[in-house]
Amino acid sequence: MIEEKIVAQKQSVRTNASALLDADMQDVRTFLREVRHGYLYTQVLCERAERYREMATRATSRADALRTSGTPGRSKVETYVLELVDVHDELKRATEKLMEKSRKAEKVINLLEDQRYRAVLQLRYLCGMKWEEMSEKLHYSPRWVHKMHREALNMLELMQRRERIMNGYVEN
Repeated sequence: MIEEKIVAQKQSVRTNASALLDADMQDVRTFLREVRHGYLYTQVLCERAERYREMATRATSRADALRTSGTPGRSKVETYVLELVDVHDELKRATEKLMEKSRKAEKVINLLEDQRYRAVLQLRYLCGMKWEEMSEKLHYSPRWVHKMHREALNMLELMQRRERIMNGYVEN
């Protein structure tokens, strides 16, 4: 009974692999790299937003001290606030795009049976960790983390190649 459930679950995972590793998806490495870059880009946008917020706050305190009237054009505060709004809009768009890709990436990563490989890819691509951080968290040497990362990506690429062949797509 338990063995039948395990076999059924593996077949379900293989069926899901077909939808996740479809022919329209670029190679797995590129896809996961884009997810990581999306994560890093949102971090950069958050830092920019914080910088504009600080600049607007400083400009407000200076403006309160000076209080000049009739100054033509935009004040520094207005400029910083407008930049902040633009950055927040871009951050919202980038976050929505990242969340969509992250959900798909998580499903692709979960196709791996070995939880160590899944952990390495999740920490790298979904949590945005650096190699040293991953090494500490997993209690492996950096060299071993790199090796597991490479092997995990190779397994996903193999799954993708098999899926494309099974569906009749020809690879170059």
